[in-house]
Amino acid sequence: MIIAPSILTADLSNLGESCKEAIDAGLDRLHLDVMDGNFVPNMTFGPPVIKSLREFFPSDVIFDAHLMISNAEACYLDYINAGCDHISVHVEAVVHLHRLVMAIKDAGATVGVVLNPATPLESIVEILPEIDLVLIM
Repeated sequence: MIIAPSILTADLSNLGESCKEAIDAGLDRLHLDVMDGNFVPNMTFGPPVIKSLREFFPSDVIFDAHLMISNAEACYLDYINAGCDHISVHVEAVVHLHRLVMAIKDAGATVGVVLNPATPLESIVEILPEIDLVLIM
């Protein structure tokens, strides 16, 4: 079983130490809920915060980014370059899903797709062999 605690539950004023507690407890990954204020109403953080957090942790800690953003196709590399090992994108926010999935994989990250409950599962059937994870909100 994989457990990936969301860093949104951490003390954001002491983010590195808060996340370290989870890793020291035996977890090997952190879930990064990235929100842009457009695709979803809330805003969280972007690549600069992730890069700073990555410097706090060795490369064996997996950074799992859930991109709740409207421009994933334009900036997925920013998240990978900041240190994310896994990128999940919303089907509803992507124009060319297959192209983006393959680009994320080609950049060296694993990839997942996220569906809102109203989105039909049929929208991802074609891409299932290429992805590592499906998240239904």
